[in-house]
Amino acid sequence: CFALASLGAPVRINDPDCVAKTFPDYFEKFSQIIHSEMK
Repeated sequence: CFALASLGAPVRINDPDCVAKTFPDYFEKFSQIIHSEMK
């Protein structure tokens, strides 16, 4: 969930492969959101 980006705290995702089928570029998009929020 992208709401994690707004927490401002470290987050550990235990099973990162869980998004491979339904949202393969999840971590790329998540990273873009986090970096845009920091600017």
